[in-house]
Parts: sequence; structure tokens; C-alpha cells
Amino acid sequence: MGPEWLVFLVVVVVVALVALTGRRSSGGGESTAGHYDPDAIGSYTLDPATMRYRYDLPTLPRAGGAAPPGSGPPHRLRRRRRRRTDAEGG
Repeated sequence: MGPEWLVFLVVVVVVALVALTGRRSSGGGESTAGHYDPDAIGSYTLDPATMRYRYDLPTLPRAGGAAPPGSGPPHRLRRRRRRRTDAEGG
């Protein structure tokens, strides 16, 4: 056995390790964040009255009821510029 066989064997082992550990399993209770989730996207249903498909968004329950007033992010306040009058220097 020469040194080229040793290099070939090392390359095969590295490729096998990358192939076995780099592949993600699709099951097993992993998080589906960022993956296709038909329950979170909505669905098309056929409306028999109009014979057209209607896109229905999912109805999710509220997390904990209504949020108390003032607990949300601050709103951007727009400052209006006053118009200069003739008396102010125009």
C-alpha cells in the first residue's frame, strides 16, 4: 500500500462523515420554525356558492387577552413645522 491509498482512504472517510452528520432528519420532534407548516400558513377552500377557491387564514387564539394600554411599542410622533408668518422675518 502506497501513500496515494492512504490519501484516498482519508478522503473517503471525510466524505462519509460529512454525508452522515451534515444531513438533517425531517422527523423526531424538531422545531419547524422556518419550515413549511400548513397549519400556520392557511389553506384554500372551495366555496360552493361561488365555485371559487377562497384563501382562509388560520385563526389563532390570543396569547393572554388584550394587552394593557401603554404597554406596546412607542409610536413615532410627527413634528409639524410651523409656517412662518410675515412678522417673523419673511
